[in-house]
Amino acid sequence: MAVRAYPERNVFCCWPTEGADWALQAAQAMHAGRVLAVVGEGLGGQTATDAFWTYLGDGFDLLEQVELPQFPRTRDYLAICQKR
Repeated sequence: MAVRAYPERNVFCCWPTEGADWALQAAQAMHAGRVLAVVGEGLGGQTATDAFWTYLGDGFDLLEQVELPQFPRTRDYLAICQKR
């Protein structure tokens, strides 16, 4: 996994696969102080898993949330978060 191979880097993730665990595994592998920029819909949405979004809320500080232009029936945004 690239996150483990480059622990000094920050991570950008856009629309993590709905129902897949790789985004959660990447977030868990990040070191404290690193930044994760993620584009997705949050809990109950079409991106990642609820476990990922819960982990993000529990283990990261939200630095900024940016609203994005959206396609119909989506509610995605950009979240910039720093791991505690």
